[in-house]
Amino acid sequence: TTPGLGGLPTTGAAITSYVLIAFLLVGGGVLLVVLGRRRAA
Repeated sequence: TTPGLGGLPTTGAAITSYVLIAFLLVGGGVLLVVLGRRRAA
C-alpha cells in the first residue's frame, strides 16, 4: 500500500470507504434540504 495524495492510503477498500462516506454526507445534506423545503412549504 503506497500512500497517495496527501499521504492517504489508495487501496481499493480505502477508496471504497471514502466514496461511501462522501455519498452519505452528500445524501444527508440533500435529505435535510428536501425535508426543510417540505416543512417550509
